[in-house]
Parts: sequence; structure tokens; C-alpha cells
Amino acid sequence: MDAHESVAISHELHAIKFMEAGFSDRQLFALILENAKRSAAISRVWGKFSYAVPGQWQGRYKQLTVIGDKKGDGSTGMIGRDFSRLEQFRRHIPLRHRYVHVIRNPFDNIATIARNDAEQLGRATKFYFDWHRTNLAIAGAVGSGEIIHLRSEGFIADPRNELSRLCRFLGVAANEDYLRACSEIVAKKPSKTRHSIKWPGSLRTTIQENIERYDLLRGYVFDD
Repeated sequence: MDAHESVAISHELHAIKFMEAGFSDRQLFALILENAKRSAAISRVWGKFSYAVPGQWQGRYKQLTVIGDKKGDGSTGMIGRDFSRLEQFRRHIPLRHRYVHVIRNPFDNIATIARNDAEQLGRATKFYFDWHRTNLAIAGAVGSGEIIHLRSEGFIADPRNELSRLCRFLGVAANEDYLRACSEIVAKKPSKTRHSIKWPGSLRTTIQENIERYDLLRGYVFDD
């Protein structure tokens, strides 16, 4: 989204943490803009991936109408430990709030959390479903009009449609040049980190049973 001419999104800034440190809303906005600018200067590289979108607006904007931060697990974790932080943040930022919830195959998420260490899979599984329950609580608290749920696999399969849907949700126009440029950098297939680790059969069964308990996760399986 940071490639849109009307949007500035910081990468891993952790806005809630800065709020708790005493930063005002204006100071947070300044940090977001500076983070977006710096991230664009290094081609939006994160780990082994680059999220640079050639010819678009990363790190700059034409008319700013959407500003935000991407810090999924950190934000979820802080709110999970003290749910009052959600309302504090909503009061602290006197703008309309929108939340983007990106969902991936739980087996891949859990493998990534465990850092491909089989001994950590049990702990990672607990973290994952704790975070998912927190995200559901956030969705319930803010209401369906303020949150959008995106499946990573659906985005990869049809990035143009999913990005258009996200832009409509955020209230910004999505022109053809923007949609084309963003769609061209999307991976052709999901990264299946679940296959890089040996899983105990009993844990796979437990995870699958948990998946079936949640509407947003139902349909995910280990072998797809």
C-alpha cells in the first residue's frame, strides 16, 4: 500500500510502543513518514525479500489521505497482554481507523515462529492461536466496517482484485498503473515454510483441529 500516491505506511515501526513511550499523534505521523522514506531508500528490503514497486510512490506521496504502520505480531502481542491498549490507541490517534488482517496457512506461520526448530513447534503453536484469538477480539471490538481480512494465498492468486478490494476499503482510488506495478512484484506462489521442518504427527493433528474451530482459518490444511 505504501506505493500508492495517497498512502504512507511505515514498516515495523511499532506505533503502539511509541504511543506508550509518550509520543504525540503528530510525532507518530512524523516517525511513520520518516520510516517510509528510509524503507524506500533501501528498496523496501526485509530479510531476503525486496518489496520495492518500481515507478510508484513509496517513501513519498501526492496527497496524503491514509497513514499507518505495519507491525502485525508486535501490535497483536501488546494488545493481547493488555486489551485496553487498543482503545487507548484509538483515542490517541483522532482519525478514522482501519485494520488490515492478513492470514496465512497456520502451518507456515507456526514454522516461521519456531524458526524452523522442531523443538519450538509446541511453543510456536500456542503463540499462534493466542495471537489469532487476540485478532478476533480486536475485530469484534472495532466492528466489521473497520477491519478487512485478506488471505495471503488469495492475494497471490489474484493480486489485482485483492489490492483493488483493499484500496476500496481504505477509501483510495486504484488506477491501472498502480495495480499493474504492484501485481508484477507479487510472488507467483506462497512460501511453504511448513515443509522445511519435521512435524510430530500428533501436533499436526492438534493444529488441524484448532484450525477447524475458526471460520477465518477453516479450509487450511498441511498438504495442499
